[in-house]
Amino acid sequence: MILANHLIKAKGDTSPFNFGEVIFIHGLGSSALMWEKSANFLASKGLTCHRLEFRGHGSSAEEYQETPLELHVNDLKETLAQLNIAKPYVFIGHSLGAIVSFELACQENSDIAGILAVGMPVKVPKITCWGFELFLNSIYPSLKVTQLYKLLPWREKTLIQTNEYSLRQILKNIKDINFFTHSKYADFAQIKLPIHFACGNIDPVAILKDSQEFQKLFPDSSLKVFKIGGHNFMDYKEAEFNTWIFDKLGLISQNL
Repeated sequence: MILANHLIKAKGDTSPFNFGEVIFIHGLGSSALMWEKSANFLASKGLTCHRLEFRGHGSSAEEYQETPLELHVNDLKETLAQLNIAKPYVFIGHSLGAIVSFELACQENSDIAGILAVGMPVKVPKITCWGFELFLNSIYPSLKVTQLYKLLPWREKTLIQTNEYSLRQILKNIKDINFFTHSKYADFAQIKLPIHFACGNIDPVAILKDSQEFQKLFPDSSLKVFKIGGHNFMDYKEAEFNTWIFDKLGLISQNL
């Protein structure tokens, strides 16, 4: 299916980078809104930014079918084929968005200049999945029925607004992800792209130790650790995060 795309055009005619445009992809239970500030920041630097939304999230419809990770990758490929995006492009993905970007790069990466993988779970902790399932079975329906979620901050409100079927399908299909052990990822040399990782040092989803070990598998990569940073550290470390994005995009541009 074609995913909703929220476009922010570059301000000015000249980009300082050698690649085309930037594609932002959010994580589970979020939307394009999470990337609004960063996309506006990059647009002010001359980059056109696309903010895609997974099925059942934001403005994208939910087709109520079994949704393995591969289907999200196919949605991304189908959407990119329909959009007039200057190539090569850079993916900036958070959590599930980082995973899907990485999955696509494993399959085909001729149009990809690089990836910024933010809070990417290398293997999803079982306790985190259990906690989220408990949330879906208890707190989520209560907040949805009473409409009390509308009083919450944007991120929590967006999570409750997200289609429940979509959330459960994603949870079902990511709980067994392990990039260290799955035979599909045995040869990382196939991904000949600069990949720059970022995570918080107290992230309960993208565990720091896993991120550090995974990053070492890629010679042309780096890892930025945000101190006292949880899974959504970009919300409260906006300036530091945007500086990191701009710097890494510069490195990707230099490699082209």
